[in-house]
Amino acid sequence: MIMRTKGQGIRDKGQGFTLVELATVTCITVVLILTFLNRVLFYQEQVERAAMIGLVTGVQSSLNMQQMGFLLRNEETKIAALATENPVNFLDEKPLNYAGEFFDPAPDAIAPGNWAFDLKSREMIYVPDHARHISFTGEGQKWIRYQVKLIQGITKEASGKGNLASVTFEPVIPYRWEI
Repeated sequence: MIMRTKGQGIRDKGQGFTLVELATVTCITVVLILTFLNRVLFYQEQVERAAMIGLVTGVQSSLNMQQMGFLLRNEETKIAALATENPVNFLDEKPLNYAGEFFDPAPDAIAPGNWAFDLKSREMIYVPDHARHISFTGEGQKWIRYQVKLIQGITKEASGKGNLASVTFEPVIPYRWEI
C-alpha cells in the first residue's frame, strides 16, 4: 500500500491542470490554428486564381469560335469588331462574379473577387480578393486587366484569303500570380 502525503508532488484526482500545462496546450493550439488558417488562405487564393484563369480561357475560346464563324460565313471584315465588344457577351452564360459594365470605374466600384468591363478602355477588369502572391508591374490600381487585341497580318499563303485579322485575349499590364 502506497501512502501519500500532502506536498510530495503526486497530484490528487480533483486538482486539474497546472498553469504551465495550460499555457503549453494553449500555445500548441494557437500554432495549429494559425497553420490551418494559413493553409486555408493559400487554398482560397489558389481557387480564386484557377477560377480567374478558367474565365480567361473561356473568353479566349469564345473569341476563337466567333472568329471561326466569321471565317466560315466569309465575313472576315467583322473580326476586327470583336476587339471593341465586351467579351462576356460571347460566353454562353455570364459568370456569377461578373459585376457588369462601367465607364471608367472608381476603385471601390467593383467588389473584390469580381469581374467588370470598362466601357472607356474596353478592358475586362478583375479585382483580386486574395492578392498575397500577386505582383504587378507599374503603378495604379492593383487590378488584373485583360483586353481583346487585334492581330493583323495572317498572310495569304496561310489563309488563302489575303491579309486577315485575328483577335486574342491578353493581359494589358503584366502581372505574376505565384502560388
